[in-house]
Amino acid sequence: MPNELGPIKTPLRIAARKLSKLIRARRPMRFPTYPQHVVERIEKYHDDVRYSTIALAIQRLEEQRIEGAFAEIGVYQGATSSFIHQQAPARHFYLFDTFEGFPKDDLEIQEDGRFKDTSQESVARFLGSSENLEFRKGYFPQTAIGLEEEKFAFVMLDVDLYRPALEIFQFFYPRMVR
Repeated sequence: MPNELGPIKTPLRIAARKLSKLIRARRPMRFPTYPQHVVERIEKYHDDVRYSTIALAIQRLEEQRIEGAFAEIGVYQGATSSFIHQQAPARHFYLFDTFEGFPKDDLEIQEDGRFKDTSQESVARFLGSSENLEFRKGYFPQTAIGLEEEKFAFVMLDVDLYRPALEIFQFFYPRMVR
């Protein structure tokens, strides 16, 4: 499970969170509006603020029946993709990534070996089979060709470089439902 806490670490993380509440180091949402099973799912991930925010956003989109596809740019090993897809499995969900790390043309330094320990195949196995998942492997914006008429309700941008981020904003912003 990429970026999820293992079965041993999950109880330790929950205990640490309870201790941090006692000393007021962490103040989680007291009355989340999403169901208990989502609260429990969030506890399994490494960043509860991020996943709580995603859960609230998707909950609102679903409750208000806001149409549009979902997209994640910067899938890496698929942990966030899995969470998003579990929150709204009926949505068409585009997954954009090189699955090879950073493109050398986008780097300001010689080499950056991060994010190479993944593949489209391993992410597909992790996410499981679903007709609503569509992988777009390669470099953005080339991987968006054919989606010019698509409308998006939710876009998760997780890239670390300026030029790709700018191209992503330029592509998706006019295609967001309003």
